[in-house]
Amino acid sequence: MKKLDNLLQKYKALTYNTPVLHGLYTSLVCTPVSMIPLKAHMEMIFGSNNTVEWDSIDEAQYFLEHSKDLWNSIIDILRNKWKYVPLTYSDELDNPIIEDWITGFAIGMHAIPSFWRILLDNPTHHELLNPIITLYNRDNLPSALLRSSESESLTRAECIKLIQINIPAVYDFYDTYRRIWNERLMSGYKTGRNEPCPCGSGKNIKNAVWTSLLINDFCH
Repeated sequence: MKKLDNLLQKYKALTYNTPVLHGLYTSLVCTPVSMIPLKAHMEMIFGSNNTVEWDSIDEAQYFLEHSKDLWNSIIDILRNKWKYVPLTYSDELDNPIIEDWITGFAIGMHAIPSFWRILLDNPTHHELLNPIITLYNRDNLPSALLRSSESESLTRAECIKLIQINIPAVYDFYDTYRRIWNERLMSGYKTGRNEPCPCGSGKNIKNAVWTSLLINDFCH
């Protein structure tokens, strides 16, 4: 992870190390739209105002290949229902430093807050995000993602254990949305701004939650 960390830090990425990138990718993989344009990926990683000018082709290739491997490994774990473990460094007592991963996951939530409201507004599943919201600085969380809950009563150790259990459940929660979206993509479905969005929300494309995910790149 060290070389990938060095590149992220060298080019002043928002995801300043590999655990942060792992958290961001986990957040995005959990959503139905996994085919996010490369430009949108890079803006989430490095910031919309940070145009990366690689010093060498080797650096760019290394970053793209290893970040893709990281992305695919998360998909494989969640799709095959293998044990999910957040990628973290450890402190001197060998305790996981989960905060970096949490920061990355929160970057993904910041990018598409209206999308995450689908889960947070669900009466039976919203608590899946409680351990993440508990460990993240609530002052930095978008207001659209805040809700009253019992999450603050969880201890740090409990949150870390619950994250390993809850992330696969979050992925499964969006499975129906994911199937609808993938079926529409595979069939070559196209829609105009005033026609129903293929996400299945019932809204037209310009008002659907997916607009914030830049899905016009796929729908048009």
